[in-house]
Amino acid sequence: MKELWLCTRQYPNGRGEAFLQHALPIWQKQFSRVVVIPMFDGEGEFPVPDGIEVLQLWKDDDYTPLSKHGTLLNAPAVLRTMSRYGDREGRSRRYVLSLSRQLVRKATVFWARMGKSYDPDRVVVLSLWLEDWVTVLGLVKERNPGFRFSAMGHGWDLFEHRRASGNIPFRTYQLDAADQLLLVSGPGVDHIKENYPQHAYKTILARLGTPDHGLAPWAPSPTLRIASCSYLRKPKRVDLLVEALAQLDRPVEWTHFGDGPDRDPIQKAVDRLPRNIRADLRGNTSNADVLEWYATRPVDLFIHLSDSEGLPIALMEAASFGIPLLANDVGGVREIVNGSIGCLLNGHPNVSEILEALQPSNLDRLLSQEFRLGVRSAWQDGFNCATNYRRIGELL
Repeated sequence: MKELWLCTRQYPNGRGEAFLQHALPIWQKQFSRVVVIPMFDGEGEFPVPDGIEVLQLWKDDDYTPLSKHGTLLNAPAVLRTMSRYGDREGRSRRYVLSLSRQLVRKATVFWARMGKSYDPDRVVVLSLWLEDWVTVLGLVKERNPGFRFSAMGHGWDLFEHRRASGNIPFRTYQLDAADQLLLVSGPGVDHIKENYPQHAYKTILARLGTPDHGLAPWAPSPTLRIASCSYLRKPKRVDLLVEALAQLDRPVEWTHFGDGPDRDPIQKAVDRLPRNIRADLRGNTSNADVLEWYATRPVDLFIHLSDSEGLPIALMEAASFGIPLLANDVGGVREIVNGSIGCLLNGHPNVSEILEALQPSNLDRLLSQEFRLGVRSAWQDGFNCATNYRRIGELL
């Protein structure tokens, strides 16, 4: 069995890599040793499964001010790295220089700490995201041609249009460097094939997944029971859901999991909702508690309206319990949301379109045990983590 060196963004800290809680126990069975190496620190901390090693290679000095000594020491490599940044998108030359210096230094530290243990016949390296780690590993490979690594691509790290500038720093260099691209959605695979056809041969569809917690309890109710789970910030468009609920003429219980910078304005809008709408903003909630809530309470509909996505774990989690889905057609969402699993809106629905989707004439077909069994069956076929994460391990 080989070792797996897993290069994460923040895990076991941060909030955005919760799916590793389910992937790591599976990969532990496929590899003799699993080492997690985070790029940055972050708020919050996940419990690390027993037997998983976490290696902090550097302090979280993300883009610190320039050190002349440090820059001059690796001047040729830093200058080469700067030239690969791509469109500076308004960034100063000083910023690009500082970033390039950090990446070169991290590549140097990585190899100094890990190089003696690396053997391509014994170790596989995976960057969990198609961002800074791929640049760092590319720099390592540049100095050590026998080094190989794979990279996963999701949404914001893959699609240039999700950046305000329309560009992703070092993108050409990253795609040149990676030996294998594991992309979590069909649109992600298509994006590489259409925009970077020279790298099409590296792409593999490698969907994420969620664990099986069984079918949730459910019985018909005159009250529409809605759940949602996302960070509270503008791109997640929770405000549009609140506006639609404000105009809905039927009893509703809406529970939202997640917090964020837009909590106050959304709470104010919730406070103005009519009496037929009962809303509960739960704030930051552990993934385990969210899943426990789904498993023990009847939910008629899960809603997700983000303006850009890869293939959301939140949708997979809800579907695993048999909960019908209402979502908009962005990224890989259409791979899980269709007429047999819920309702797919256009990519950028307005309040009227969301309101229309919530009318009984459109939702009644979803509100049956038979439909929910179909939702769960579709999840089982495409998004069960026991199958999907095992396949990712086999691909490495």
